[in-house]
Parts: sequence; structure tokens; C-alpha cells
Amino acid sequence: MGRLSLLAWKEVLEALRDRRTIGLMIFSALLLPGLGVFITGLRAQQQAVVAVVVCDDSDFATRVAEELLREYKSLPGFTPIVKWNCELPEDYVFAVIVPEGVGTNASRIDSLIILEYRRLVGSVAAQQAETIANNVLSRISQELARNRVELLAREAGVDLPDPDIVLYPIRIRVERVTVTGEKAPVGLEERITIARFLSFAVFFVLNPAAVAIADAFVGERERGTAELLAASPLRPRELVLGKLAGGLLLAVMAAAIDAAGVLAYLYIAGLMGFKGLGADLALVHAVETLLAVVVTAALAAPVSIAAPTPRSATMGSMMITGIATAIFFASFFVDLDKLPVILQAILYMAPYTHTAIAIQSYALGDSVRALLHTLAILAYTAVALLVAVKVYDPEKFVRQV
Repeated sequence: MGRLSLLAWKEVLEALRDRRTIGLMIFSALLLPGLGVFITGLRAQQQAVVAVVVCDDSDFATRVAEELLREYKSLPGFTPIVKWNCELPEDYVFAVIVPEGVGTNASRIDSLIILEYRRLVGSVAAQQAETIANNVLSRISQELARNRVELLAREAGVDLPDPDIVLYPIRIRVERVTVTGEKAPVGLEERITIARFLSFAVFFVLNPAAVAIADAFVGERERGTAELLAASPLRPRELVLGKLAGGLLLAVMAAAIDAAGVLAYLYIAGLMGFKGLGADLALVHAVETLLAVVVTAALAAPVSIAAPTPRSATMGSMMITGIATAIFFASFFVDLDKLPVILQAILYMAPYTHTAIAIQSYALGDSVRALLHTLAILAYTAVALLVAVKVYDPEKFVRQV
């Protein structure tokens, strides 16, 4: 035990002195909030000209222009202008044209009001502007439709307390339920959405762990210290466990930084105002991230021990993190537990599937299932460590080049 602790302390000291690895870990963990800042900042600096071209002098046309202008002004990244002379400006990405005669048509109950869009092909801002225009014009259209229905009802002598009865005769009552059929508590939908995002965010910190473990073994040969370790009285399991124990410091740091990074991103992005997050879910995410980093290190250990060159060790680590990336990305868009049994069995062979399901299960209130999947991650870690101990051969460890 004393030899193992000494080796672990050696790894801790080397990790603390390796500023590049720590810097890479911090950079990876802060990549997600940084991405949010980057996108939000670019969008705020965007200068997309959105035009409202008015060709009619009616009050209705003025109202349409003013409401569109007000909506675009409230959002960053748009430069809205109104052209009252019915002329299109230069360099616009999106334009709403209010043609002549819309005021007359709006005052009648048997006339159609036709507006025109001009959208620049290939512009993301133009697509966003069109969505905003649709929302504004939909509100105006609904109000105009209610006025027409009320007028028709009065002419027909019908007592109509709510025009929506005519406009929307079909109503849908939505009741959200859990897997047991019970009514879902308030905020559960937001909570599981946050959980999906949290499971997706785990993969940002896995690569530094894999790289650190690869360097922990292959780096000994590059530094010429592999012979000393092989000649020492360290047993194979002490060598493997000692290096991984030392790397656990990086795992704890990565989990903490990742949790802080995710919270920072949620704050920056204003994602549902933190509704449904909760301190407990944030803690579970931090724990599952820690275990994901640990199992990544455990999986990378036998690959790095058996790798003949630093490049092959890096490639093996990248394959592990590539699998993790694919699974975490899929968990954001797919219900993993609704896949065919064969596909579920294949995915369960990767520990990261259990990470995603554990976070999402806890968010849904199924703590038992979350615990079972967490235990599965620990089992994968134990198996990977046993394989690493079996793979380790002092002679090959020294001679591989």
C-alpha cells in the first residue's frame, strides 16, 4: 500500500507540474460556456438589415410596420428599417413588403390580405427574421380574424361570447404523465430537458483524461524512466492503480470545472432560466462526470500500456473518446430506452450509455435505475483495471518503441 501511495503521489506531482495537461483540461471544460459566449457575442455583433417596405398609407399598414419594427429592435443582431416610399433598401437579408390596398382589404370581411417576403438565400439571419415576422403577423392575423367573426356574429344576431369557438373549434388538452401513468409534477419536463443537456455536456472533459493516462504510461518510456519502474518492487496492479490514483486528481478537477462550465453556459444562454436544474441534479451531473472521467482513464490504461508508440496510444484514446462523443450526442436526440433490444444491448456495452441514462433517470425521479446504471459504470471501471493489470508486462513495457 505504501508503494502504491508513493507512485500515486508521484503522478499527482507530475500532473501539477504539467501545465499543458491542466490547461488542456480547463480549456476543454470551459469549451461549452465559451461556445455560448462566442455564439451570443457574434449574434449581438451581427448587422443583418431587415426591411419593412410599406406601399400603402392605411392605418393597418402602419400598424404592421410598427409592430415588426418593435419586435426586431428588441432582438440583438438585427438592423431594422422601414421604407415608407415602397422602395427596397440595399444589402438587406430579409424584407416584408406591405403592398398597396392592404388597408382596404383589412376593412372588409370578404377580402384576402397578401403580404410578400423577400429572403436572402443562405442567410441564417434571414431565416430567423422570417420566423419572427411569422410570429408577429400571426398575432395580427388572429386579432383581425376575431374582429371579423364578431362582426359576422352581430350581423347574424348570434350571441358569441368567444370568437375562438369559431376560429379554433378543436381544442387539445395536454396532460404530461410519467412512465407509471401518473400526472407529471410541474417542472419535470424542463428538468429532463436539462438532464439531456447535462448528459450531452459530459464528453467535453473526457479527452484530457484519456490523453493524461496515455502519457502516464507511454511517457515513462519517452522520459527513460520505464526501466526504473519495471525494476522497482512495484507489482503490476500497484503500478496500474498507482498511476490511475494519481490521475484521479485530474478527474476530480475535471468534474468540478465541467460542472462550473455547464452552470456558466446555462446562465449565459438563459436556458429556461435554470428551471428544473436544482442543486441535486447539478450534483448528480458532477458525480457522473467524475465517474465518466475515471472509466475513460481505466479504459485508456490497457490501450496505453499495450501501445508500441505514443501515436498509437493517442489514437487508441481518441477511439475511446470518439465512442463517448457519439453516445452522448445521440442521447441528446434519441430515447435510448426506446430503441430495439438488440441496439440497447450493443449500446450498453459502452459505459457512457449508462452515464447518460443515469443522469436522465435521476431527473425523472427514478433514483433506483440511476443507481443501477451508476453501478454498471463502476463495474466497467473494475473490469478495465483488471485488463490493464493483465496486459502489463515489465519487459514489453520497457522495450516497446
